[in-house]
Amino acid sequence: MAVVQVSDGASERSVLGDCLYYLHKEGNVSIISEGTGMEVAIKVALSIVRSFDNRALLGDIQIFTEERNEQDKKRYVSKLKIDINRKPNVS
Repeated sequence: MAVVQVSDGASERSVLGDCLYYLHKEGNVSIISEGTGMEVAIKVALSIVRSFDNRALLGDIQIFTEERNEQDKKRYVSKLKIDINRKPNVS
């Protein structure tokens, strides 16, 4: 599954473009974000599902905490992961 990382300050348009590319190419995409990128990730995921003419489904949605070591201090960062899957063509 392709992964699109959404960082702080990322534009919806660029994230949407990346997600649509991988959705068409591989059939699924995972959006991982933190900080203010979480809002962008949610907007993009909902936009894809709404505008994809019922051909895309939200998969797993997870919120998890990642531990980071910065300057000899442990820091915990919340992250959001959203999976989007394209429905297979039904004949």
